[in-house]
Amino acid sequence: MKIARIFLFLLFIHLGVFSQNVQIKIDALGAHDKIARLVCWTDLITFREKQLAQAAIDSTGHCTLECKLNDTIAARIYIEYYFHDVFLEPKQTYQIQFKPFDFLNAEEKINPYIDDMRVDAIVSEKIKPGLNQWMDSLNEVFNLMTMKNFDNIYYKRQVKLVDTLEANMLHLFEDVQDNYFITSLHYKFALLRQLANLMSGAKTFTQYFFDQPIFYNNLDYMEFYNQYFENFAISKSKQISFYEIRSTINKDGSYASLNDTLGKDSMLVDEVLREFVMLKGLFELYNHPDFSKQQILNIIEETSHESKFQQHRTTAENMMFELQQFETNATAPDFTLKDTKGKKISLQNYKGKYLYLFFFTTWSDACMSQMSVISKYAAKYADSVQFLGVSLDRNTIKLDYFVKENQYNWTLLHFGDNYSFLNAYGVKTFPFAVMIDPKGKIYAYPAEKPGEKLEKALYEICFPRLK
Repeated sequence: MKIARIFLFLLFIHLGVFSQNVQIKIDALGAHDKIARLVCWTDLITFREKQLAQAAIDSTGHCTLECKLNDTIAARIYIEYYFHDVFLEPKQTYQIQFKPFDFLNAEEKINPYIDDMRVDAIVSEKIKPGLNQWMDSLNEVFNLMTMKNFDNIYYKRQVKLVDTLEANMLHLFEDVQDNYFITSLHYKFALLRQLANLMSGAKTFTQYFFDQPIFYNNLDYMEFYNQYFENFAISKSKQISFYEIRSTINKDGSYASLNDTLGKDSMLVDEVLREFVMLKGLFELYNHPDFSKQQILNIIEETSHESKFQQHRTTAENMMFELQQFETNATAPDFTLKDTKGKKISLQNYKGKYLYLFFFTTWSDACMSQMSVISKYAAKYADSVQFLGVSLDRNTIKLDYFVKENQYNWTLLHFGDNYSFLNAYGVKTFPFAVMIDPKGKIYAYPAEKPGEKLEKALYEICFPRLK
């Protein structure tokens, strides 16, 4: 009976029963009828997003988002492409008041993947002053301080000056007892010393990593970690050669072998740090021409199953997803969107033929010039290839007028404010295209843009025996 109770206790922990509620009350005047989405990053190497909550903003500009958390995390609140970053703590209640902004009539001709889509907001916390206020103050003071002393730090490399500045910051915020905040302050200066070459690599390691925990959820720690261990095994380690790493990965392709090889470096004696550095290195090497992609995937997959550390398993799973999601023969993300007449169209409607999926906006000259060429292809290769356009215009009315004015011979849909759909396809620019095969698998990502190369690809699809 005692063993059963222990088992149930551990199971409850695993299932997150002891997670604490977090409530976020949104005040976004001008955003009525829009969707507010709360996301976090499940690891800070791949930065794979996970949606925690979403809610429709009512006619008064209000909505409430709720989620459960075990630890303090960095998160992001989206309204369309616009966003505001926040820090969330378990058992906390937040009031987030966005700066008045006319979301409904915002500038149409923007590229959210190039333009800065941050919007100002005031974050109020039930416990005051809270982490968000402290972090805002920390970032403001740190940025002003480094800019004022830029030449002395980066050109004259005055080590004692940085030591004094850090001591002053610690004194300024001595009343703050929040662990996330203290870690951020500490590792902001670690990164500053690293970027300004104020400390040797070995001394940096001893001061900031030796016999220290890994703060997986802290943005400042992980920014420093990613900078310090970038390409560590193949270019920075003084005890492991590039050729050793290459041979271990390409020939052995096993977790145990690579783990043993990395263990030769005295900096990586600690098994937790060594495994995490291994994962980062494998993720960086995936597209390196000297390394086998399949062997790298094998080691990452083995880590996702065998690692003793939950965060490492999660990170490995994220890496597997990020590295393979758009590879040839990967399953294309399903979707259901509407055309201008309200008819629902899904990926399933196109099974049996190749599909050229084209993302566009009606105001982009580059998109418009390519769409006229696609119309020719749609007529010429209709027997084997279907063409589907997805408008990213913020307002569906834009697409309605566009369809009436232009008689295209292929179907055009609107993305319907489904930003999860755009994320699923990794749309980071426009125009953008993906080719999907008759079984719903990725055939080409990204697909060729309309032109000689695309026509050649289409011809080979239609007439495979004549290649």
